[in-house]
Amino acid sequence: MKQETFAEIKDRIIYVLENAEAAEIKSRPYEAYLDMVKTFRVYQYDGENDFNITWDDLEKWGVKLEAVKEAAERNTPVLIPPMVYQVVQTPSGIQQIETGDSMEAILEYMAHMDNGVDPMYMVTNITGQYGAGSILNELLLERIAELWKEDIILLPSSVHEFLLIPFSKKRMELKDWQETVSFMNSTMLLEGGVLSNSVYRYDWIKKKIVIGCSPELVD
Repeated sequence: MKQETFAEIKDRIIYVLENAEAAEIKSRPYEAYLDMVKTFRVYQYDGENDFNITWDDLEKWGVKLEAVKEAAERNTPVLIPPMVYQVVQTPSGIQQIETGDSMEAILEYMAHMDNGVDPMYMVTNITGQYGAGSILNELLLERIAELWKEDIILLPSSVHEFLLIPFSKKRMELKDWQETVSFMNSTMLLEGGVLSNSVYRYDWIKKKIVIGCSPELVD
C-alpha cells in the first residue's frame, strides 16, 4: 500500500486535527494549530485503510512538507467535505438530527436558531472519521457565524467532531465548559480519541479561531 509514488497518492492526501501529545506524533510531518496539531493522511475511500504520512514517506517520495500541505488543502474539502448535525438530548441519550441533505440546506436550517431552545450542533465530515478537522474549513465557520451574527463556541468532543454553540446561547461560562470537556475526555474509552482539553471560540469579526479557555487559564 505504502509503496505508491507521490504522484499516485497526491490527490488523496488529506489533513486531520490531532492531540499535540498523540503517540508517535514526532515521527510524522505536522503543523501546529493553536494547541493542537494538523497531521496528514492518505485517504483510501473505504474509511478503514487510511494511513498516516510519516517523515520516512516524504523521504521515500522525495518531496517536502510544503507539497503535502498544499495537496491536503486542495483535497480535504473535496474528498471529505464537512457535515453538520443538530445535537439534542433525548430520554435515551444524545441524538444527532440531520439538518439537510446539502450544505446549503443545512445552513438554511441553522439560520433559524428557534429550532432549539439551547441549540447545539456537531460538525464532522461525511465519513465521521477524523471530522474535527472540518473546523479548518474557514468558509464554513465564517458562513455560520454570519448567519448567527455572533461568535461561536467550539467544544472538542473528540478527534472526530466538534460541538458548536452560538455564543449567546452558551448557558455556562467558558471555564465551566472547559471543565466539562476535560471531564468527558477523562472518561473517553477510545484510545487516541481525545483531541484537546481546551475550549475554542470563533471570532465572528476577526474571522479566526482562538483558544477561549484552557486548563491553564482555569488554574
